[in-house]
This record gives sequence, C-alpha cells and structure tokens, in this order.
Amino acid sequence: MVAAVEKQLTKSGGTLEGAKLAVFGAKGIVGGILGGIAADSGAEVTLVGHDRSEVVPQKAAQFEQRFGKHLKVADGSSEEGRRAVLADAEIVLTAAKAGVQVLSRADLATAKHLRIAAEKLLEERIVEERIDRLQQQRLPL
Repeated sequence: MVAAVEKQLTKSGGTLEGAKLAVFGAKGIVGGILGGIAADSGAEVTLVGHDRSEVVPQKAAQFEQRFGKHLKVADGSSEEGRRAVLADAEIVLTAAKAGVQVLSRADLATAKHLRIAAEKLLEERIVEERIDRLQQQRLPL
C-alpha cells in the first residue's frame, strides 16, 4: 500500500519525504508495518489506535528502538480524536479488520490537507478480483 501511495505521489511530482501520514488501525500488525515502511520512506507518521490500550504506544516505542524512526501516537477512539489527527494529515491509510469502517465521509471531510487516502480492504478486494479473473480465464496463478 505504501508503494502504491508513493507511485501516486510521484505522478504529481511529490514524495513521502516529510509528508504527514496517519495510519488508522495501527493496533494490528499490518498497520504497524505500514507505519514503519512509511517512516522509513521519510514520512512523518502517526499511528492511530481505536482504543486507549497501550498496544500502539508500545509498538511505536519498539519501532523507534529497532529502526531509529520516530512514530507519533494518537487515540482514535472518539470522533474528536480521529478528526484531530485528520486535521493535519496529507495521507491516510486504514488497516482495520475486514468489514470495519474506520473513518466516515464526515471524518474525511475534515481532512483539509488530504492528498491520498487508501485502505487495506480495497487492496484485498483488488487482489481477489484479479484472482477471480484469472480463474475465469483458466490461466495459471
């Protein structure tokens, strides 16, 4: 997903370097890894958890210790918390469990600097559609 964002940014002459990127659903392994990859590419990353547990702050501390990259942490358990993160975000990635709506249209409407939004679920659907097409054509996977 980070590579797809970088590709999109490149088309408009941009990069991840210095971009304010928020990862919603960062409590899980996918969200954490997305944040780490984006930080390694130069983005200013905020990991957003959906509850007030210590999982996301611990994950950010571990990434900083292991990889030398600082990741901010935010609480996205309330509308106010989500919208505070979105107020500055240029790029938003969501990595929640399948079927979970992380952000509403009203939430995204508050993201005044938003350039790109991507969700893990969308990528999973694209992969599934490609597999279905290959199977319909009886081509080897």
